[in-house]
Amino acid sequence: MQKLLTYIISLIHKLLYRFGIAEQTRNAFVKYLFNTGWLFAENILFMVAAFFVGIYVARYLGPEQYGILNYALSFVFIFQAFAKLGLDGIVIRELVKNPDDKNKILGTSLILKSVGSIFSLLFVFISIQFTASDYETKIMVMIIAGGMLFNIFEVGRFHFESQVKAKYNAMSSSASLIIASGFKLFLILSEADLFWFAIAYSIEMVIKSVGFIIFYQIKNKDIVKWKFDRKILSSLLKDSWALMLSGVAVMLYMRIDQIMLKEMIGASAVGQYSVAVKISEIWYFIPVVISSSLFPAIIDAKRKGKEFYHKRLQQLYNFMSIIALSITIPIYIFSNKIIFLLFGENYLIASDVLQIHILSLLFVFWGQTSGKWLITENYVKISMYRTIAGAVLNIILNIILIKYYNINGAAFATLFSYMLADYIFDIFNKKTHIALKMKSKSLFFFK
Repeated sequence: MQKLLTYIISLIHKLLYRFGIAEQTRNAFVKYLFNTGWLFAENILFMVAAFFVGIYVARYLGPEQYGILNYALSFVFIFQAFAKLGLDGIVIRELVKNPDDKNKILGTSLILKSVGSIFSLLFVFISIQFTASDYETKIMVMIIAGGMLFNIFEVGRFHFESQVKAKYNAMSSSASLIIASGFKLFLILSEADLFWFAIAYSIEMVIKSVGFIIFYQIKNKDIVKWKFDRKILSSLLKDSWALMLSGVAVMLYMRIDQIMLKEMIGASAVGQYSVAVKISEIWYFIPVVISSSLFPAIIDAKRKGKEFYHKRLQQLYNFMSIIALSITIPIYIFSNKIIFLLFGENYLIASDVLQIHILSLLFVFWGQTSGKWLITENYVKISMYRTIAGAVLNIILNIILIKYYNINGAAFATLFSYMLADYIFDIFNKKTHIALKMKSKSLFFFK
């Protein structure tokens, strides 16, 4: 993989030279492209393996049991945001700005994430008791939630992202994916019970998180130098609490629909809805990869001047719109054939859900870009307000629309909430008018 990426990027470097691009610009471009290449390689592997293994799992379990499994996963993912504490972007930003304080930043982050993970597990345990789930489903939820405790080791990932060295994060994620996918296929071949698939997802989280810290120690050998610092603690919490609430809100309007479908209609409806969401959400890795990889570059562009900074942001929005629309249009047109081909006749109800849900993809692409911009500008409270507004709207719409439109109502609720959070919300704040303008302008990229 590394040889292939190196060869491709060397060709691009030569092409930029022929166009007369300055050496410094060429080197910067190649650096971020190489980093993005590793992230894309990791996520394409994840997409292909997780998607096709997921198809086998869905076909094997059927709509009812597959719905129960996705209900358990959705329940845990909502509380996972508490474990992250909104630290991801903040820690990376601080590592880029203050590299000399690396050991203090990483050590303090480790302590914070440890506390967050323990409280998240406690919240999951208490909350699941108030649902109508049976004993077996509650046990599945706690097994999956147990994997969250190992999220504390994500601090190793923060370091590599700040250094624009996605290779090591990609290797860790790929290893966990391969092992977990192989285990799931083994479970299918051995006709295992649903309970074992919950264990498979927990194992995947553990291997991935532990891998980050192992690669960090191999490359840096200085974990023993990490230390807790009260000043850094105060600095991180000052900004991260708003992003934590934003993360909770994001997970609410990404996962609350499946929980509410289970409570209002039943597990089979969750199974149908989940396969449509799987096809729609599988593309979410693209804006995450692009925005995460270019986050250090966005911070650096701001230092070089407002005009250059805004030019780069507009180019990024244009790029995001092109990719999002290129994916959305064909999936919308061929949704029925896609569902039948991949999941079979038992899941055909999901085709209408897919048509509605895929329309939210453009707002997801925009949201990832503007999310990094808000962190760069230190507008973390604005990020919190917009995601909370989207989550509240999603819950309200789910209550209303599921009652009248069944599973299609949940898809409409998701679409409208993304539209509010990632576009309409920008109208009501002067600070985000520039983002609104860039998003709107990006729809006319063909000019």
